[in-house]
Parts: sequence; structure tokens; C-alpha cells
Amino acid sequence: MKPQPSEPSRYWRHSLWLVLACLLAWFLITLVPLLLGAINTDATLFGWPWLFALAAFCVPVLYLLIIGVYALVMDRFDRAAHASRSKQ
Repeated sequence: MKPQPSEPSRYWRHSLWLVLACLLAWFLITLVPLLLGAINTDATLFGWPWLFALAAFCVPVLYLLIIGVYALVMDRFDRAAHASRSKQ
């Protein structure tokens, strides 16, 4: 029978997975406009070329979304870890 992981190791394992998921999302969000740069299109968004508008307006908003998701999920992890520690 496998021993149950201790609460701190479980907390840090979840935290590490969250950081890795956020880094993967950041990497993909950063690369998509660069990869789409090879596609030559005449489309515009708000009067700007589509790719420039995507990189200038959407990508920073998505970065903020990643930060917000990280903060919310880590807050839940912290509350759960604090509750389990206070029960002991």
C-alpha cells in the first residue's frame, strides 16, 4: 500500500501543475501571433491589420487573464491548505 502524500507535498504538487499550465498557456498565446504572421491577410480589426491588432490588444488581455486565473486558483489552494492545517 502506498503512503498518502503529506499535505505540504500535495499543495506544492498542485501549485507546480498550475504554474506549468500557466506557462504553457503563456507560451501558446505568445507564439500564435508569431505563427500567424506567415499568413498574409488583408483583414482589419478596429482599423488595424488583423495580426497587429491581435498582438497589440488581445494578447495583453489574455496575459492578464492568466494572472487572474492563477491568483484565484492559488487562493483556493491556500484556503484549503490552511483549513486542513487548522483541523490538525
